[in-house]
Amino acid sequence: MFKSFFYLLSLSTSALATPVVNMEKRVEHYGEAIEYNPGFGACGGLNGPGDFVVALNAAKFDEDHGGNCDQVVSITNSENGRQAVATVVDRCFCGNDGLALSPSLLLYLNNGNPKEDKLPIHWHFLPEKVATSVSVSGPFPTRRHTS
Repeated sequence: MFKSFFYLLSLSTSALATPVVNMEKRVEHYGEAIEYNPGFGACGGLNGPGDFVVALNAAKFDEDHGGNCDQVVSITNSENGRQAVATVVDRCFCGNDGLALSPSLLLYLNNGNPKEDKLPIHWHFLPEKVATSVSVSGPFPTRRHTS
């Protein structure tokens, strides 16, 4: 009887030693992406239009006190299913669960269509801080705005 008691006790204590996983990394966010021109970002780095970088909506950025800087996100264009990964480098006023995308990232997610400067997206944080090596060099197509 004592053997089974100690066996059950050892199982319960090993379950308590299991590391806690940040559940935020598993949350899928649905919002709108807008274009922005990166420069010196709120995370302290300098980025350009050819970098796959994003600005996180101000509410989320401020809630985490900038703790999502350099975090990698997976972004999907909700209309065409095209996906990309990018790094959080700035904050924006881009609506709840929205992101602001660098010109090259927005163009990539739009299948090269320069007419669209907004798109519906869903996105989530990837589980670990990882470096992305994807970058697109210019020149970038000029946007055609119609009145």
